[in-house]
Amino acid sequence: MDKKDSSQRSSSADLFQINKKLKSSDKKLNSQIKKTHFVQQQTEKYEKINHLLKHEEQGYLEAEGMEKTLAFKQHQLKNLLPIQNAEKIFDLKLDWGQYSIDYTRNGNHLLLGGSKGHLAMMDWHEKKLACEIQVKESIRDVKFLHDEKMFAVAQKKYVYVYDNQGIELHKLKSHLEPSHLEYLPYHFLLVSASRLGFLKYHDTSTGSIVAEYRMNARDPVCMKQNPYNAIIGVGDNRGCVNMYSPNTSEPLVKMLCHKGNVNSLAFDKRGFYMVTAGTDGLWKVWDLRTYKLLHDYFAPSTVSHLDISQSGVLALSYGCRTQLWKDWQLEKQKQPYMKHESFGYNTITDTQFVPYEDFLGIGIDGGFSSIVVPGSGEANFDAFESNPYQTKKQAREGLVKKLLEKIPSTTISLNPNRIGTIDTASKEVIEAEEKAEKQEREKNQIKKKKNKMRGKNKSSKVEARKEFSRQEEKREKAKEAVDIKIRARNAEKEKKSQELKVLNKLDSIDNFDPIYALKKQKKLN
Repeated sequence: MDKKDSSQRSSSADLFQINKKLKSSDKKLNSQIKKTHFVQQQTEKYEKINHLLKHEEQGYLEAEGMEKTLAFKQHQLKNLLPIQNAEKIFDLKLDWGQYSIDYTRNGNHLLLGGSKGHLAMMDWHEKKLACEIQVKESIRDVKFLHDEKMFAVAQKKYVYVYDNQGIELHKLKSHLEPSHLEYLPYHFLLVSASRLGFLKYHDTSTGSIVAEYRMNARDPVCMKQNPYNAIIGVGDNRGCVNMYSPNTSEPLVKMLCHKGNVNSLAFDKRGFYMVTAGTDGLWKVWDLRTYKLLHDYFAPSTVSHLDISQSGVLALSYGCRTQLWKDWQLEKQKQPYMKHESFGYNTITDTQFVPYEDFLGIGIDGGFSSIVVPGSGEANFDAFESNPYQTKKQAREGLVKKLLEKIPSTTISLNPNRIGTIDTASKEVIEAEEKAEKQEREKNQIKKKKNKMRGKNKSSKVEARKEFSRQEEKREKAKEAVDIKIRARNAEKEKKSQELKVLNKLDSIDNFDPIYALKKQKKLN
């Protein structure tokens, strides 16, 4: 496993130096490499300029004298904030059960899903209700797709896709009994984990299932994506965190993190750190570059939900309380940065930071709460990535650009920086690896049972079909072995014929060489 620190962009001279070493005579290839080298140089130049122009900085709470930031309450901070920010601190009392929440990538819209079937979407900034429906069955999770115009809901039996008016667009029957949802925006993949133990990747741009695997854990407890490399982390009831990719059925990484259930996990945006919380009363910080434990903390109660903001502030919830931790990845902290208690002592069911805002959304048994967390949001945003102030025209153009720049699911790996590098393996080795991967994928692919005619699904018939497939595999292997022997025999014959041709040519030499004659006689004997 490659544990190299891959946070830095590779040098723009790497590809150019490789080209010099190879000394290719292909003019087209040389021109492409030079062009790529020039583009990388320009990118590095503009990145430095952009870094100098980033004059906005995060602002944190600063205590004076004997004060502590831990003692600050939300009503005190609300009186100190501007009106437009103070309005974002509010509570919603709703009577439709435990609420799951999700924000769009630009932080403009909020999605609420109650366990008793209540579904609502609202404009986060203007506080306007976009849609509100009652699906009349339990909701386990909600997730926005590429933008606010489409969102997925994990309901009792299937995953449903709705538009921003609450109209049902699709019913994904292949996702049975879903419990958790994630969306990979750069790959247009909707990922679901079911109570039956299946992990499924669904391409929302084509509507096809990319991958479908049975996980080690039958009932996954939690699921989160790593924003750095699009790897899906799944926590199970045996204390393990398994990291999956759509390209392999087996987990890429298995980590034993707790002695009980892994209740929740979270990744930071750089992909360096992972935080896990278990039923053993501990929450732990892991370094994903070395896969080793950095710090562990005892929580006052069992931690149920975790989330990490864009600036690295950690939110952890237990019961009706939420703690905010700052600089937790640098060293072991003595106390939290802030704390909050939900209204009515309602149990917290979900937490998520608002992108590009200093606010935290909290889903609870009795509704929803929004609190301010100074310094949690990213002060500078990239308008080409996600623009909180985009117009309708920019949103339409942005969707087209995203579809054109869609990344194939085959590129998902632990180290995304390996993409674009040169594979030094021979052609035969690459073909053998691809063939082995294809065979493994076909072997692990779940095949749907066909409805046979009367009498075709008897146990004897099923066993006969299995035996036939086993014999077919044996025949294929035997054919391959025979083909290998025939190729080896033909190669030996070809070699001998070439030697005879050389000897015949030497026979035509006028000058007689006694040494050559002796060698020839030995070869013929």
